[in-house]
Amino acid sequence: MNKSMGKLMIGGMALLLLAGSIVVLAQAPGGPGGPRNFDPAQFNQMMLERYKEALKSTDDEWKAISPLVEKVMTLQRESMGGRMRFMGGPGGQGMGRQRPQGQNQPQGQNQAQGQDQQQRRRGPGFGQPDPEMEALQTVLESSNPSQDEIKAKLTALRDARKKKAAELQKAREALVQVLTLKQEATLVLSGLLE
Repeated sequence: MNKSMGKLMIGGMALLLLAGSIVVLAQAPGGPGGPRNFDPAQFNQMMLERYKEALKSTDDEWKAISPLVEKVMTLQRESMGGRMRFMGGPGGQGMGRQRPQGQNQPQGQNQAQGQDQQQRRRGPGFGQPDPEMEALQTVLESSNPSQDEIKAKLTALRDARKKKAAELQKAREALVQVLTLKQEATLVLSGLLE
């Protein structure tokens, strides 16, 4: 492996670690990088600048590349956001975790508690949760869901994920069209492209 390839791999790993650490910090209420301090727009801009530097793009090239990179970043984040929340990422309770007291209340819970629960699922900086994921979660949390209810919500969620995956693939293909082969390889190493 030559030096430049090693630097690219290290850079890609650093970007992933940075993104992961920001996600972890964003979970800590009131702590450094807590939800009140996390700025998704600033983080997005920082990531775009790093991609520009990694691709060694001129300003003119970057004008064509930047919106396509940003679109792929957004679609990638949206397609992974729900999974991160469910596995215990920002705002998620994660599998097998205890819910804070008062969350396992019957259907009659008040509106404020319902809004708090939605905000916890949403997490800082991750936008609106998937409606299909929310619908499935609501059915699973109900006292006695029918098999048909679960199956319908599960099918809707899978269909929505397939649609997002297709949108992400289309955005990646558009991005590849404006890249050199070396730039494409760089973005594959960074995880933005496959």
